[in-house]
Amino acid sequence: DEPTLDEPGVRGARAAAADSVIARWVPGPELRSVLAIDDAIDPAMVRPGRGIVVRDDGGGSDDAPAQRVLEWAGVLASNRADLQSGRSARNEPTLTLEFSSEMAGLATRAQLGRTARRAINALAAAHEAGVSDRVTVSLRTPWRASLGRRPEMMPTPELAMWRTLTGVLDGAGLARTVDLLPGVRTIVVGGGVPGDDAGVLVAWLEDPDAPSRRIELPLSAEAVTLVGLMGARTVVPRSPGHRDDVSVHRVELGREPVLITGVDVEYVEMLASVRLDPGTLEPRLGQRIHDLIIENPFAAPLQGKAFIVEPGGYSKGVDGRDRTWDIAPRVQSFVIPGNDRVRLPIELSFGASQESGWLAALIELEFPGDADKPSARITRWIGLGSDSVDLRISAIRRGRDVAVHAFVTNTSGEAVSVDLTAFVPGSPRERSSIPGILPSATAQRRYVITDVPPGALVSVSLVEESSGTRLLKKIQVP
Repeated sequence: DEPTLDEPGVRGARAAAADSVIARWVPGPELRSVLAIDDAIDPAMVRPGRGIVVRDDGGGSDDAPAQRVLEWAGVLASNRADLQSGRSARNEPTLTLEFSSEMAGLATRAQLGRTARRAINALAAAHEAGVSDRVTVSLRTPWRASLGRRPEMMPTPELAMWRTLTGVLDGAGLARTVDLLPGVRTIVVGGGVPGDDAGVLVAWLEDPDAPSRRIELPLSAEAVTLVGLMGARTVVPRSPGHRDDVSVHRVELGREPVLITGVDVEYVEMLASVRLDPGTLEPRLGQRIHDLIIENPFAAPLQGKAFIVEPGGYSKGVDGRDRTWDIAPRVQSFVIPGNDRVRLPIELSFGASQESGWLAALIELEFPGDADKPSARITRWIGLGSDSVDLRISAIRRGRDVAVHAFVTNTSGEAVSVDLTAFVPGSPRERSSIPGILPSATAQRRYVITDVPPGALVSVSLVEESSGTRLLKKIQVP
């Protein structure tokens, strides 16, 4: 009943010997091998009549149980010829993931959240790999004995959490991961039934050090229900959004998974599909072509209008427009056939003063005349950077002067030469060149800019003439 210490080859041979003996007396037995979460899947145990039990001790990343599921599914696919050799369906190989409770019954909310994340990730991986009918996710040791002369069996906090997960997710349907918000793991469960919006959205922050965030999107045409891990339920109605005619659901997110029921899964999948392709901007002046991609998971055609609000300052009113950005067309109408996608071409350019790094792209969707599909504003992040060179800067005040350090790293496979310019508005520009930076090497330049007021913005621009690459970094000095 404990994880085996046998090597994979020995484990398979022992299982085969046991199988040959037991099969004489018991028709269709299943032999099970217990593994630790970091053990490799033995191909000899992914055969008819064999089962693997993986005990999760919480080690590794939150994706560790999901990785074991995908590894097992990969071995299962490679052994398919043996599985189709006439054995009955009830003897097909199985995988069980067991999650343990704290024996003292003192699990913290952080521990409960970790167990929930790992179990939900494993569930989604099983569905996405097409093996959910052969994978079981279960809770081990959900009870503990109280102290005293007459000990009583008492439920652990993990059991209450597990009841919430199974009560909401069991029978809800197919689970799959979607990219709804940057830095947030989002998994939708259910959908696929016309007119049924009783799906579930599960969400949590992926970065343990990230501050709390909020979903601000319409998740359905009606109110949704927020379910906490311990079963508490809160109805979340739609509230006013960025415009008077737009309303959204607002849900605070942290590391602990939240379950949101009553979600229109196909609508959420459609929002999650919206993206720019390519998702990075070449750091060169001039026009470039991108596609705005929208997928339609509905069986019926999807008709609407897309408006690229940012970059360009259109979310800040007329006075906040950034006219160095040129996106054409910013507004496009579309009709997407059922279960299809559309690529809307756009031409995009920006000025030389645009800082490198990650930029927020705000894309607004409207569906005139369709009350079941509310208007929504989606945030996507696009990167403005170079594959061949990286620029980092720092600034240190020395009295009324500022020392600016520029670090240039060659991230390509060939030597590069760059020209640098450091400047502060109202002060002379400082220029220099760095010839022949070798691959993976970093070169440094130092500039002293005199008489810089506190809070001024120092900029350093980089130009690589051979490729036309232009990078710009800015830093506020103390």
